[in-house]
Amino acid sequence: MQRHETVLLSPHPDDAAFSLGGVLQGGGLPGPVVLVTLFGRSNFMRDGGFSPDWPEVTRRRRGEEETFAASLGLELVYHEMPEVSLRDQRLFAPGPGEDLTPPPGLEDAIARVLGERVPALVLAPLGLGDHRDHKIVCRSASRTAAARGLPLAYYEDLPYAARLSERDILRRVGAVGPGLVPRVFPLASLAAKLEQLRLYDSQVGEDDLELIRCHHQRRASERIWCSPG
Repeated sequence: MQRHETVLLSPHPDDAAFSLGGVLQGGGLPGPVVLVTLFGRSNFMRDGGFSPDWPEVTRRRRGEEETFAASLGLELVYHEMPEVSLRDQRLFAPGPGEDLTPPPGLEDAIARVLGERVPALVLAPLGLGDHRDHKIVCRSASRTAAARGLPLAYYEDLPYAARLSERDILRRVGAVGPGLVPRVFPLASLAAKLEQLRLYDSQVGEDDLELIRCHHQRRASERIWCSPG
C-alpha cells in the first residue's frame, strides 16, 4: 500500500489549530491530512469552567472541530474518549513519577487509524506544558508508530510553548527523542491563523489570541521535530 497521507494526532479539539494552523494552511505536509481528535469528550467551557453537562460541551466542541477541519479540507476522525478532567485525574503531570497510563481504547484507536491509512507521516504532540492528555498521546503515538515502522514527527504544543523558554522546549525535545531536529514552517498569515482560532469560541478568548499573536511576532513560524535523515 502506498503511503501518501499525513495523520495528525490531536489530543483535544483546538490543539491542531493552536499548534499547526499555519502548517495546515500552507499545505507543507505529505499528501492530504487526516485530523484524528482523540479526547473529544469534554466538560470544560471557557466561560463556565467545568460543566456537569458534558454531552452539550462535547457537542459544541465537536462542532467547532468539524468547522475547522472543513475550512481547510481536512478529513476528520473524531473520537469521544473522555479527557483527563472526566477521568478524575489532575490535568498536569509535571513529575517523572506521574501516572501516564493511557486510558482504555486509546492505543487501539491510534493503531486502528494508522493500520487503515499506512501514512507517509504521523504527527504527535511533544507534550509541552505537561498536560496529561498531551503526554499520554505523545507516548502512545511513539510506541505505536515504532511498532509499525512508521515515520513519526512531533509538533510543539501551543499555547503551552508560548509560555516556555527555548531551553525548556529543547529539554522536552531531548526527553522525547534524542537527536530530533527541527523543521521550520514560516507562518504565511498570522491573521488567518487567529481567525481559525476564533472558530473555537467555547475555548479561545482574546487573552489566548494575544498570547499566540505575541509568540508568532517573536517567531513567525511553527516547528515540528523529526528524526534526522
